[in-house]
Amino acid sequence: MNQQFQAFSFKIQGALCFLCCLLFNPVARAQVPITNNTLMIIHSDSYSRAQYGNRQNFFILSYYIFMHPEVVISPRDHSRSGGANWEMLTNRFQKFDYPEWGITGGNTNVVDFVYVSGNGGPNSNQIYTNFSDIVKAPFYAYAKDGLFTNDWHQGTNLFYKVIIGDMPLWAANGNQTIAQYSLGGLEVATENGLKYVDTFNNLVQAETNWNGGYPANSNLFFNPPNYDHPANEIQLAWALSTLHSLGEESNAFTAIFDWNNTTAPSQTNHCVASSLSQSGGVYTLTLHALRMGPGYYYPDASQTNDSTGGFLLMPQITNYICEIIRITNCPAGNYNVSEDGLTILTNVSSARLSAGINLFTDVHSGAMWAQKKECLGELCDMVNINRTNASVTYQPSGNTLIIRQESYANDRWPTNAGMANYIALMGDREAELISEDQIIHTNAQQTDHVFQFSEILPPVPRYAPAHR
Repeated sequence: MNQQFQAFSFKIQGALCFLCCLLFNPVARAQVPITNNTLMIIHSDSYSRAQYGNRQNFFILSYYIFMHPEVVISPRDHSRSGGANWEMLTNRFQKFDYPEWGITGGNTNVVDFVYVSGNGGPNSNQIYTNFSDIVKAPFYAYAKDGLFTNDWHQGTNLFYKVIIGDMPLWAANGNQTIAQYSLGGLEVATENGLKYVDTFNNLVQAETNWNGGYPANSNLFFNPPNYDHPANEIQLAWALSTLHSLGEESNAFTAIFDWNNTTAPSQTNHCVASSLSQSGGVYTLTLHALRMGPGYYYPDASQTNDSTGGFLLMPQITNYICEIIRITNCPAGNYNVSEDGLTILTNVSSARLSAGINLFTDVHSGAMWAQKKECLGELCDMVNINRTNASVTYQPSGNTLIIRQESYANDRWPTNAGMANYIALMGDREAELISEDQIIHTNAQQTDHVFQFSEILPPVPRYAPAHR
């Protein structure tokens, strides 16, 4: 973490994170529907799947995976670089989504995140027309003969669409054309009682006004000289502001302890604490979080992406996910914090510790962070990209998991004899994906972790022997 961000983070999170967590989310908020088994599919363009994508879509999927570890979330991403909303409607929904929807047999609810795309140069009316049909799937969709028809004979699962507006570009006022044509998606969402995320207005102020703007800040956008694809910082801001706009919970867990009390924690929320002790300037506890926030990218020996600048870009998002530990009444001074014997924070002031540290924003090592990193890696595996940069195709064949499913779907779709037969035909490919779902689900389970807060004591002065 660079010193500028670290200083900013310590100042803001140390003094305000617990209070802001309560202000932003005093109780559980309205969410997209999550049931015992939930199939979660993202449809976007190169903003989510290409050399510049595979970021905010993974952050959003990992949010639901880690915030609901008690259920199996089946994450899918059928985004396509260059794909437009019309192409989603007439091609991807049928080929790729039907076998996933149908294989559930009515036992799984489906949440589709569908992003407004500027590909193809649509206007607001065209976006409205496309989404008016998109929200009818799977009960009405385009069959292989190109006709809009009802060919759905499977269960009546709960099918829920989330419409996400397009993002501002690096242009005057973020390019107001985007702000206007995304309104077509808003109108469809309003008419159908669906959630709509106004990405443009969520990001435009921060994106176009940040520190003199781009290109001085090279981590804001990709693809020079056009600078038309969001880079790591904006991707994190986009993901967290999307979750906030959807009304998702910000308080992953909260645990409060009193330095002078080792009988029981002062408060636990979505976590369990045990084995409290305090001796010799060290406060020790065992924490079992029942859930945690999503993963995001932080550079280390095996990861090149850095999303943390998003917290500087939009300071308010530091409060959109809270994993809070507080130690009140600790002696004045500085502390090191360890998790399972590994130091994860150094020189934490007693004031900041008393106010609360937010593991989500401040900690990028340790066992809980490793779980998040592994989940992002597993999502990379599903779309066959390198875990190191979440961009480059990992295997030359390009034919594993979701890529394999899409490849077989492209071959089998033209020859299918109706939707029921097509769903059965794709069962072998769906079985591979379901196996990966179980691996991801297992990784999301929480375990006990021992945290220690060790006071950094001043060195004992050494006195020279008296002169004789």
